[in-house]
Order: sequence, then structure tokens, then C-alpha cells
Amino acid sequence: MHLIKALLLCSSFCFYCSAGAQDYFDYQSTTPCDPRVVKAMMPYWTTEFGNPHASHAFGERAAFAVSEARQKIARILGGKTTEWIFTSGATEANVLAICGVMHAAPQNKKHLIVCATEHKSVLETCKSLVRRGYVLTILPVNQDGSLSLDLLKQSIRPETMLVSIMVANNEIGVILPIACVAEICHKHGVLLHTDATQAIGNIPVSVSSLGADLISFSGHKIYGPKGIGALYVASHVKIRPLLYGGLQEKGLRAGTVPVPLCIGLAKALEIAEEMRPQEARRLAFLQGIFLQRLQRLKGWRLNGCPNQRLPNNVNISIDGVDSSDLLMSLPDFALSTGSACSSEAHFSHVLAALDPDNIMPPTVLRISFGRGTTEAAVYRLADRLIEVVQTLRITKPAGGKRICKTTKGKIRS
Repeated sequence: MHLIKALLLCSSFCFYCSAGAQDYFDYQSTTPCDPRVVKAMMPYWTTEFGNPHASHAFGERAAFAVSEARQKIARILGGKTTEWIFTSGATEANVLAICGVMHAAPQNKKHLIVCATEHKSVLETCKSLVRRGYVLTILPVNQDGSLSLDLLKQSIRPETMLVSIMVANNEIGVILPIACVAEICHKHGVLLHTDATQAIGNIPVSVSSLGADLISFSGHKIYGPKGIGALYVASHVKIRPLLYGGLQEKGLRAGTVPVPLCIGLAKALEIAEEMRPQEARRLAFLQGIFLQRLQRLKGWRLNGCPNQRLPNNVNISIDGVDSSDLLMSLPDFALSTGSACSSEAHFSHVLAALDPDNIMPPTVLRISFGRGTTEAAVYRLADRLIEVVQTLRITKPAGGKRICKTTKGKIRS
């Protein structure tokens, strides 16, 4: 049995490593679907294809499988089985949580609060509510991406209905004290929604530890399938549906439940939680050796708190180079940058929130590690990045940008 398990883990690791010719460093964007997840889903694409809402045997077996998947999610993350709603992903879960709560709110509870570094699906949803007469407060963050709890307390009003603050940031990896946020919210009779998409699988997450009333997450960030996510809605929360036409998902999300994806989400979550303690230590080690290696380069700084951050995230600003030139010079690595070009209009709203007075933002690089990341690959990236940056600063310096004169590899906190 142990040999079989070892072989499965080995084959999964080989799968991650052979996913493409490039060294993949964009795991916060998406992850490959774990072969064990694919295997768990397979029967529900083929032989067990029944509609879970049908009354015949095929439908009953499908409904039972969906019920088991929901129970598994509740068993791992906490809460009641009936409090978990399947969605198409974290974006839909975020929109359902925010709009659903606010649409159900009393007339004297039209105020909501979010953080400036939230995911766009949260920020844009809240801004759309403002156009419908709701009142929005966007909390600024400190230079390291942390949030002032005192400012949160001061921002809550008698008419405040909801606060939405993510567990861990999708760009800079900063972890926020959601349990403390929840305590403040509940003391003032305010509901809390949190997006836990980037946190699950990297740090301990549960309904009880977060204390939030609504929790969102997505499958494709934890080596599950794309197109599936879930929303925890505590039984005391009043929420209105966004999709009408059926009574599926407690009447909160009409439409046929995608059985294979539900199975895949639950299986991916199960594997992620099983691997999390050991994998988090390994990723933190890789994070450390990358930052240590980068000390050879001048004119860069780590964005976000150096301590309270996800173990798989490195987000750095690099002075004196253009982002497009940098990515084009690193074709062997799959990376993401905080700005599509050097113009301020394309600069990340997260980085802008950390330093709102920065008129000429530097190139930003987000590097995220995952199950397929090896120590050798980390060294390759660090060494090649140093080489490319030094070359570009001489051959194609970014216009108007100057190399930082501060301490080599300064970590801003």
C-alpha cells in the first residue's frame, strides 16, 4: 500500500514537472489538475453521467456523489454540509456573497467595507453596488500590505452591513488577521465575507479559525479543475440568489450542478489539506533560498510583509528595467508581472495601494512556487533573472527609472 501511494505521488510530481517546456512559476494564477483528481472525476464524465436532480437511478447516484463531495468539504473546512454552496469559481462566489447579502439587507443597512488590495471581483462588484445607491468604504493598507484594525473599527457605522477582506493577497501574498477582523465585525453586528482562495492549501484554514460568515474559494488554485468553486454561507446569513430558474443549491444558484467538477473540487481539497504541512515547509524553504540568491542583485525590493505572507509567494519590484523587456528575456520561465507595460495606467492596483505616491512605478514580478517547483529550478530562475536584469540595465534601460541606491536587496516592510 505504501509503495502504491509513493508511486502515485511520484507520478504526480513528474506530471507537474513535465507540464511544459518552461519552468512554471505562476502557481498563484492556476495549477495543473492533479492526476488523482482527474481519476476521481473520470466516471462522472462517462458512465455515471446522470443529472443529480433527476429521480431515476442515474440521477440518484449522481446526487449521492455530489452530497459526498459537499460532506467532504464541510469535514475538511468546517461548517455544516448544508452551508456549502457550489459555484463556478471564487469570482462567482465573491459576487454571490457580496451582492446576495447586500440585496437582502434592510433599507438602513446599505454600507459595506472592503480593503484596497482585494481581488478585482470584490472591488468591481462593490463599485457596481455604489452605482445602485449603496455606500462603500475602501480601506487603505500600510506600506507592507497590512491592514489597520483600528481604522476598520473607525470605519464601521450603524448602517454597515458587510465587510469583505481576503485571507491572503493574490499578488503580494500578505496574510491578514481575519480572525481579528471577524471579532471586530461581530462585536458591531456586521457580517464578514472573506476570499480564502489563495490561502487554502498553503496555510491552515477553517470556518472556526477564520470566524467569517461567508467564505469563498476556487478549485483550480489547489490542483483541482477549473470552473468550480464553493461559498460557505453560515445558516444565520440572509442572502438572495443571483441566478433564478431552479431550486438547486438551496435555491441560491439555479442550474444543473456539474457533478464531475464537484467531485474534483472535494478531492483536490482533500489532497491539498493532506499535503499542506509538509508542502508549506518545502515552499517556504524555496522562497527563502530564492530571496537569499537574489541578494546578489542591486535595486530590488520585496513587496509586502516579509513575515506574514504565503510560503509560495515572492513579489518584487525591480528598478531600471521594463517589464515587457524582462519577460521577453526570460522565455524559459512562466512568470507574471504586476504591469503589462511601463505606463502607470497598467500598474497593479495592489502595488498602487502600497505606495500611492509612486508616480513612476518600477517593474513588478510575481513569482509563485508549487508542487512541481524544484530547488534546481529556483536557482536557475534566480541566476538567470540576475543576469538578464543586469544586461537590460545596460542595453535597454527603462526610461525615466533609476536604479535604487538603497541597500542591496532591501526588503521593504
